[in-house]
Amino acid sequence: MIRVASQGERGAYSEAAAIDSYRLSLRQQYRAAEAYRGIGWSAHYLGDYVAAFAAFESALQADPKLADACNGLGWVALRQGECTEAAAFFNKALALQSDLDDAQRGLQQCALAP
Repeated sequence: MIRVASQGERGAYSEAAAIDSYRLSLRQQYRAAEAYRGIGWSAHYLGDYVAAFAAFESALQADPKLADACNGLGWVALRQGECTEAAAFFNKALALQSDLDDAQRGLQQCALAP
């Protein structure tokens, strides 16, 4: 089940402001994949995994080769305890960008999960 963090978490205001900024970019049709990727990470840091997942998927629709969006989907899945799904996303990210250290760390976390 997807969970949403409480509003009182540290950094909530700056991440929320970042989401607003990225949404403005989308309205202006400016670099949609990058804007969705930014929304995805901001929502992830806020603990809003539903919004993060949707934004990362939108980023991949705009640019199917955006490795960091696959990486983000992996972290969302991992946070939800879906290690098999997370590993698939991390591996896809690494296939697109072999030096993506964050995806490597994600795979390591999957290997440590019970």
